[in-house]
Amino acid sequence: MNKEEIFSHLKDFLVGEFEKNSELIDGDKGLADIGMDSLDAFDFFTMINEHYGIELDQQSVAGLKTINDVVDFIAANSAN
Repeated sequence: MNKEEIFSHLKDFLVGEFEKNSELIDGDKGLADIGMDSLDAFDFFTMINEHYGIELDQQSVAGLKTINDVVDFIAANSAN
């Protein structure tokens, strides 16, 4: 899966599951910038674990500031 496909999947998930406005979802924005709270973020990272098979620890999550950071992390660590 390339970065564009990962971004598209994450965007679809954020729109479908969290009802976020697709026009607000930009790779340079953080999760808080698109209106996600800490519970939403937990659910989002749980989805990443389940879908991509990536175990995220607290240190990894702390380093993911923007959606592009999440995409890059998935691309570098995903077996898919």
